[in-house]
Order: sequence, then structure tokens, then C-alpha cells
Amino acid sequence: MTDYADLYSESLLHIKEQNRDIEKLKAQLKVVQAWAWELHDDLTHAQCGDGCNGCSVCQIPDEACDNFIPSENEDAG
Repeated sequence: MTDYADLYSESLLHIKEQNRDIEKLKAQLKVVQAWAWELHDDLTHAQCGDGCNGCSVCQIPDEACDNFIPSENEDAG
């Protein structure tokens, strides 16, 4: 006859192990995301200079760009 208490205990242990694995993967994902944003910023500034001004690389609207420098046309208008 099947011992359901043992099966239940094994299942809980397996779930706990999976949860630990998930937490490790989440931590690794955060590291990769941070690296990707850093790389994105490096590439953006290498191609756009210090200001975005509608940069086609980063696709960041001018107003949202941390380094936005208004163009001369915008100042005049």
C-alpha cells in the first residue's frame, strides 16, 4: 500500500528545491538585466553622443532621456 505521508513529504521537498532554483534564477536574471541596461546605455551614448534628441538607436522619447539636450529648432519654437 502507498504511504501518502512519504509521498507528501517528498513532494514538499521537491517543491522547496524548485523554489530555491527559481530564486537563484531570479537573482541571475537581475544581474543579466543590469548588465544589459549598462550595455544599452554604453551603445546608446557611443552612437548618439551625450544627448538623445530622438535617437533612433535607443528609441527613448526626448523628454524621457536623462541626457536630453534640446535642439536649436526647439529653442526657437
